[in-house]
Amino acid sequence: MTKIGLIGCGMWGRNLARNLAQLNVLAAVADRHDENAAEFAAQFHSQQRDFDAILADPSIDGVVIATSAPSHDQLAIAALQAGKHVYVEKPLSLTLVGATSIANAAEKAGRRVMVGHLIRYHAAFCELQAQVSAGAIGTLRHIQAIAWPWAASATLNRFCLIYARMIYR
Repeated sequence: MTKIGLIGCGMWGRNLARNLAQLNVLAAVADRHDENAAEFAAQFHSQQRDFDAILADPSIDGVVIATSAPSHDQLAIAALQAGKHVYVEKPLSLTLVGATSIANAAEKAGRRVMVGHLIRYHAAFCELQAQVSAGAIGTLRHIQAIAWPWAASATLNRFCLIYARMIYR
């Protein structure tokens, strides 16, 4: 059975931990703040470990990285070099050099890297893409998106996270 280590026990890490636990694949959690990792380990019935211990554990197949963006390069490359598959929340990197380094590390290790684009596959966005592709709203000229922090925990409809204004001819 696949086992995953979660790196990053913040707001978005909580969503990922919940999903991984529901799939029964969450093996361990790590965070730079021990108290956050301890809380997640208890809540999601996993083990609290540090990053290096997760990488050293041969029973863990991959890691999910949900940390601040500046840390993505270092963490992803280290995980790949340790032989782990990597799922990293967007952005993959803050620089082209960083993203290329991650891609090169994945190729060298023979491991996969996936960037999290959860909302991209939400039914509302899929329908919006279908409408745009069908020309139903005219020629797309501009999209402006605003994330509302207060809506981040709303469960009724994830589509309300983003307000998109489209200008078309």
